[in-house]
Amino acid sequence: MQRFLGTLYDSGGSPLTGVTVTVKNAGTAVNASLFSDDGVTTKSNGFTNDSDGSFEFYARNGRYDIVFTKSGITFTDANSTDVVLWDPRDASYESAFRCDFLSTFLTGSDFIADGHHWRVGGGSVVSVAGDTTYRTGWMDVLESGAAQGSALIAHGASTFGLIWVPSTDMIALDMRLEKVGDAVAGTRRAGLGSAALASGDPTNGIYVRQIDANNAFLVCRASSTESTQDLGQTLNNPTRIRITITTSLVRVFVDDVAKTAITTNIPTAIMGGSIGGGATGSAAGIRADYFNVYQGIRV
Repeated sequence: MQRFLGTLYDSGGSPLTGVTVTVKNAGTAVNASLFSDDGVTTKSNGFTNDSDGSFEFYARNGRYDIVFTKSGITFTDANSTDVVLWDPRDASYESAFRCDFLSTFLTGSDFIADGHHWRVGGGSVVSVAGDTTYRTGWMDVLESGAAQGSALIAHGASTFGLIWVPSTDMIALDMRLEKVGDAVAGTRRAGLGSAALASGDPTNGIYVRQIDANNAFLVCRASSTESTQDLGQTLNNPTRIRITITTSLVRVFVDDVAKTAITTNIPTAIMGGSIGGGATGSAAGIRADYFNVYQGIRV
């Protein structure tokens, strides 16, 4: 998260107070998600500046329009539009694993050795042909008979790729997902895990899971201890999910709406990325548009 701090003055140089500050995604009428600290505590948007004329907020990397309003005062919008916020900790060592340029090659038990290192762990991983609903490049991870589909970020034929070391790194996952198949009990998940499992949930992991037709959860699991957070919706429709992880807190954003951060006993096991689909019904699984991993070193 990047902190933004400013102070407003009137034409005589005195602090201007009682001003409503609203932050929009640049070029839109959409309010941005704001925080009062480094990505843990949400902040109202808009808010009133302080008695000394100052105002501050934290926001994710991006471009923003800062809008000021106060009765009887005219502000020059050009002075506060297209403000760029950038925190290198949130983007250093960035690695993108995008399914839309990998999915056409992910078939059977192939291992992709093109620098992105996706591997099929079991079941079926197939490309979704372009149609009126989905553009070419979405990837289906489906149950195939008794085997649950699983696509893994791997170093080799059977080894999880290292993308996060607890207590050292910050990490963010950015995914666009959708449930596939019939509404039966079973596990559809995407996120981090500690073992390259072809089916079921990992023993240790931080991931999003939809277990039936009606419930999707953020799951933080360390051995038999599991913390969950109801996302308040399903993955029945294409849903963008972003998970940010530090050494002690996990927060999920669903279609850019922040959920309350949860504390979890994050396991010490090395984490790798995976998308797992499948259940106890035919063609059950999960569909992914992209799966991006952003790593940064805490300083």
